[in-house]
Amino acid sequence: MTGAVACWGENTSGEATAPTGMFKDISLGTSFSCGVRTDGTLHCWGLNTSGQATPPSGTFLEVEAGGTHACAIRSDNTVACWGANDMNQSSSPGGTYKHVNAGGRHTCGMHPNGIVQCWGSNDSGQSTVAAPADVFNAIDTGDAFTCATREDNTLQCWGRNAEGQDIEPSGTYSRLCAGGAHACAISGSGISCWGRNAEQQATPPAGNYTSVACGNLHSCAMRVDGTVTCWGLNNLGQAPP
Repeated sequence: MTGAVACWGENTSGEATAPTGMFKDISLGTSFSCGVRTDGTLHCWGLNTSGQATPPSGTFLEVEAGGTHACAIRSDNTVACWGANDMNQSSSPGGTYKHVNAGGRHTCGMHPNGIVQCWGSNDSGQSTVAAPADVFNAIDTGDAFTCATREDNTLQCWGRNAEGQDIEPSGTYSRLCAGGAHACAISGSGISCWGRNAEQQATPPAGNYTSVACGNLHSCAMRVDGTVTCWGLNNLGQAPP
């Protein structure tokens, strides 16, 4: 699905001032955003103190924005990263990938065979894959933790667990997201969230959804009818679409 981009919430660095044009993939980092245009080129906007809003040239399949860095899959399935690299979060180990996710100060990528590899900060074990031999079909990186779904659609999380973000629920799930210290995933019965909930970011509304995204202290999801609902912290208008 492609279309124009609409953003809302904090805009102190221009991160919510979306550019014109049509995009096929969008990702939000900390005070900056990146997208893949329909022609495959990258465009980033917002805070650029570490070069995180200055993407490389070329054509890309997907992009993921993290804390102060971002990574994207090139058309040849190699990874390009840019921005902060103080913990080697922008130093890809090489190889080919079908997905990549940028966290707070770490990055994880999924190889074509479903094996996950992470690099960057590992102070909480977020870059040490809990089941390195397992095959996964989806992955998302939070601030200092990582979650993924296996081939059988069960969940596996690893890394920081100070607020229960590493204690994934049982069951099977089709989509997932990892935020600051919480995570959410979609099952046939709706959305389940776990981890930090002081701002109600892990208390989703009932309903059926097709996708879910986790921010630092809030979450948003798209209902089956195409409408969007958000929950959690709303001090800057980031929760209501």
